[in-house]
Amino acid sequence: VFVADLGKRLPAEELLRAPYAHLALAIFTLSALPPAALPAAFAHLHACLLPGGRLLLRDYGRLDLKQLKYAQVAGARLPGGHGLEWYSRGDGTTAAFFTREAVVALANAAGFVVEDVRYDRRLIVNRAQQTRMYRVWIVAVLRKESLGEKRPHIATFVL
Repeated sequence: VFVADLGKRLPAEELLRAPYAHLALAIFTLSALPPAALPAAFAHLHACLLPGGRLLLRDYGRLDLKQLKYAQVAGARLPGGHGLEWYSRGDGTTAAFFTREAVVALANAAGFVVEDVRYDRRLIVNRAQQTRMYRVWIVAVLRKESLGEKRPHIATFVL
């Protein structure tokens, strides 16, 4: 186990040991990276996985409640890229909001086989405050192809 900034180069000692993981989790982490750093982050995650290993991803989806709140703030939207909408938060950090198409493009570019990518839409009700919150998250299962496996040319979506 090690800690590294996925948007930057992995430490040499970790690259020498890669691949070593059957599973990687990216839960609300990739959205914190600038869009320009995402291709490298996906590539680093791919490099760490053993053949047949999987990346389980859960992050903010396009039109999530948080994105709609940020969109109301003047100057909060930043120039993105990679099909993402990118916003500045009040604390100086940033947040990207993913589409299925963006996840598929980033995953395919890194060499992943897309097993599943979908939106998880939820209505959360706070009865005490009488508020309704419409949440949208992106969920994906990405696999590093096994040795000798032929990659499909087209990614498919599970709706």
